[in-house]
Amino acid sequence: MANQQRNEAGFTLIEVLMAMAIFSLIGVASLKLAGTATQSAAQVAAKTEASIVAENALVDALLEPGTLTRGEEKRSVRNFEQTWQLRQSVETTGQANVLRIRIAATGQAPYAAAQAVGFKVLERQQ
Repeated sequence: MANQQRNEAGFTLIEVLMAMAIFSLIGVASLKLAGTATQSAAQVAAKTEASIVAENALVDALLEPGTLTRGEEKRSVRNFEQTWQLRQSVETTGQANVLRIRIAATGQAPYAAAQAVGFKVLERQQ
């Protein structure tokens, strides 16, 4: 009986606990990474929407017939199922017939802000 050989297959309790701890750490790290990726995607989406709103407002200003009023103007627009605050600034440039138009769009979501800049060439009066 003293020379009895134990030939049992399987893992010890310590080995099972260590494996569970390692897999738990991997799971927690994966969840954290997924949360960060989701947050980053939401920020990129908000920034992209803000850029589109600013670009659309700039195109509207460039296509507007007549002369733009120099100075700053604030207004709001509805787009992407939210209200955006627009700040439009029209400035003169070094050339008398060229105006610089800056549009800043700010949304309700964090990181939902963008700016677009364009130039409008005015017809020369004779």
